[in-house]
Amino acid sequence: MLKNRNILTAVAFLVIGVLLTRSCDGGNESVRTVTKTRVVEVKDTLFVTDTIVKPKVVYVNKTNVETVYIDKPDSIPTIKANKYNQRIVGNRSVADVEVLTTGELLDLKAVVTCRDSIIEKETIITKTKSNVFVSGGIGLYNKGIIRDVKVGLDYNIKNDLLIGIEAGYDLEIQQPFVGFRVGFSL
Repeated sequence: MLKNRNILTAVAFLVIGVLLTRSCDGGNESVRTVTKTRVVEVKDTLFVTDTIVKPKVVYVNKTNVETVYIDKPDSIPTIKANKYNQRIVGNRSVADVEVLTTGELLDLKAVVTCRDSIIEKETIITKTKSNVFVSGGIGLYNKGIIRDVKVGLDYNIKNDLLIGIEAGYDLEIQQPFVGFRVGFSL
């Protein structure tokens, strides 16, 4: 009868210890990454590094300048134009320019690639503060016989150091006991 009573007492202490530990649970460390893109105005002087490309003769639709024909079509009214493709290079940027002209500018397209891009990445780590935990436990012998029951109070200092005290009752010698513990983060 004493053995069953000891098991029930130990299980009750264990359940109470687990419930109290769960209710005293402090928050975990959270990591939040914020990416900010900052636009910076960059001025660069571009130079024609290659020889200037000779124009290519093309034919442009009179009503739609964006339609360019290499050969003159018979059925569509077109204008004879010159098309220039040129690469222009600077210290921090490169531009590919396409000019369509009849002596009068018809179309200009440019793609400028800047080598400078500024992206700021900020990582914010929020660590947990110090927490107090209540714990419970039972000690067993090799054959599953309960040796003692105990409850404890632990203080976790910023996830680095654990200081605790425990009190229990040794069932073999029928006496209470007190213990201390210290733990370090690995």
